Parts: sequence; C-alpha cells; structure tokens
Amino acid sequence: ALARGATLYLPELTSPMLPDEALERFGLGLGEGPGPGLLPTSPALSFRIEVAEDGSLAAVEVLASSLRVRRASYGEADRLIAAGEAPGLAALGEVARRRAARRRANGAVEIDIPEVRVRVFPGEGGAKEIAIEPVPEDSSSGLVREMMLLAGEAAARWAFERGLAFPYYSQEAPGESAASREGEDSLAAQFARRRLMRAGVSGPTPMAHRGLGLPFYAQATSPLRRYQDLLGHMQLRAVLAGREPLDADEVGRRCALAQAASAATRQAERGSELHWKLAYLARRPGWEGKALLVGSAGPGTYQAYLPELGLETRLRLGPDRSLDEELRVRLARVDLGSLEASFEELR
Repeated sequence: ALARGATLYLPELTSPMLPDEALERFGLGLGEGPGPGLLPTSPALSFRIEVAEDGSLAAVEVLASSLRVRRASYGEADRLIAAGEAPGLAALGEVARRRAARRRANGAVEIDIPEVRVRVFPGEGGAKEIAIEPVPEDSSSGLVREMMLLAGEAAARWAFERGLAFPYYSQEAPGESAASREGEDSLAAQFARRRLMRAGVSGPTPMAHRGLGLPFYAQATSPLRRYQDLLGHMQLRAVLAGREPLDADEVGRRCALAQAASAATRQAERGSELHWKLAYLARRPGWEGKALLVGSAGPGTYQAYLPELGLETRLRLGPDRSLDEELRVRLARVDLGSLEASFEELR
C-alpha cells in the first residue's frame, strides 16, 4: 500500500492499492451474511460525533466496531429520502447543511465544474468501446461528502488532543483574487478559483485546511484506497488497542513516500483519461459541440471548456470575446501520440 499510495482508477481498469482478499474482508457491506437475508458483518472504525448548533464539534469518540451495512447507490438514497423512508439519512442531511454553512463561514472555497466519467469496455469483435457520460448531481453525494469531511475533522481533532502523531492533511489559503470571486456562479469564476488553489500537504504537523474551511483535517474515510487514510487508521487502532503508535518522524516519512506515489497515480489517471477522450474524438471526425470560454490564454487566445467531454482546450478567436461566452466548435485535429486536439469555431 505504501509503495502504491492509492488505488489506480483508469477508464479501462481499476488496480487496487490492496489485494482483492483485503477488499473482500474489510469492504463495508461486502462478503456474505451469516444466513439467508442477513447482512454481512464488517470490521470498522466508527466515529461518534456530537455536532453543536453552529456546526462545530462538541465531542468526539473513536470506536473499534463491527457493523452490518446495507449498500445503496446515490440515486436510491435520494429516492428513499424523498419518500420519507430513510429518516436516519434525512437527519444526517440536516447535519450536513449545518456543517456546510459553518465551513463556508470559515472561508471554504467551493468549486463546481461539470464532470464526466470515461468508461472503456469490450465491444464486438474484441474492439474497445468508449463512453463519456456526465456525472449526475445527487443530493446524497453531497451528504456523504460532508460526513466524510466531518469524520476527517473528528479524527484529526481526536489525535491532536492526545498528542498522537497523525497524517494531518492541510492546505494554505488561496490567493485573494480567488476569494474575491467567491460566490460567483459563472463557470469562468469556478476555473479562476481552481487555478489559485494551493496544493494540499500530508504530514504530522497539525495545520488548518483553508480550502475546506476546517481547523483540523485528515483524510480518514478511505483506508482501502488511500495510504494516508490507512496510516491514520493504524495510528488510531494502535491507541485503542494499547499498542505503541508510530512516532512523528516515521509518520512524516511514510506520508512523504505515499504522497509521491499517489501523485504518480493521479498523473497516470489524468493521462489515461485524456488519451481515451481523444481516442473517442478520433473515431468521430468533425465532432461538433458546445464550448464555454473560461479564461484568457494570451492576446486573442482563450481557455475553453467542452462540458460534454470534460475537456479543456485553447481557442484562437481574436479580440473582443467575453468570458463565459458560449460557442459551437468543431474538431479540427487529433494527435493521440502527443495527446493533443484542436478545435475551430463554427460560424
């Protein structure tokens, strides 16, 4: 896990950080139940968190636990909440809204750029089929995100209060120009904020995560697919079991190694996704679609975003064009070898 840093997600395959046997044993709600119709039991770390009216953490307890988990998609969860059949999830939704409001008040930077998912799967005659689909906006996915952030803050606070060496995850505040555009909903404003965000840092020094608006934070909810999360679980479990945890120097060393490995993983994911997007276009000569101008790239040149493809490109358009302007473009050229594509405006 330390050597890989994170699970590798490519359009054509997934290469897990841990062996399949570990995923089957520790994945929540996986495996077989003890009898017909009974849910399987999964080992876990549970966080019992008291959230105050203002969204702050009033108390935190960490427990080694054994859970029976029912797995559901975001879409199914949305339907259950809307039908009044999931009061527990509805209650968490209220906590999530309270927490999101507190983070925004603390300067959290929200970035909302439409995303797509690229899938590659076997077609007829052994050929590979490529699908590019928009990522749906489910309200329950936002709920899960807030609960993950809540658990991450709780784990970091619990460790800090006990002087435990821990893989905290921090981020410096973005540039002032990003904050000045906070609240703007335009796509160009979203890209401007993204460009000015600073890189996150993982290590044993507890610092605030300014981008999330949190005083403490650690990535703690995905120990099967991110090494920093797994390292945090190792430290928490050591304390709960009365064992000696790793010291700060060793935690820092492992964080540095894992961060380098996971950076290589993310680079591979970006490269593979770009390759398959361009391969998709190469099969569609003359492709046409919508583009939105989201930034300036020099005199008469603009950074554009193609939401149907989740693809950024540059367009030479001449002067007197406006950010957030929408236009139609046509594919002009694709070069898979250099991972480049060019487009022209349709008049």
